[in-house]
Amino acid sequence: MEKDEKIGKAFDASDWAILRVLLDDSRTTLQEIGRLVGLSTTSCWNRIKRITDARAILGYTIKVDLAQRLPDTGDRSGLLAAMTEGPRNVT
Repeated sequence: MEKDEKIGKAFDASDWAILRVLLDDSRTTLQEIGRLVGLSTTSCWNRIKRITDARAILGYTIKVDLAQRLPDTGDRSGLLAAMTEGPRNVT
């Protein structure tokens, strides 16, 4: 069995609870995740790190409402072009 398979099989109820919180809002603070799942901030961080290292979390995304009027702060052509290209990973 490969290392990633071992890590994936070792996910417990707290790991899945953390994933559910992050799926709902990936900007949730560690303190809030801990409160919601009943773990310390440090424990949540360690679990998120382990889950990420296992590649169960591949990245974080944002949703942009293109219908919103954004303030004109200059040339947005690069931003708009990137948004129309679809999802991509940024590290």
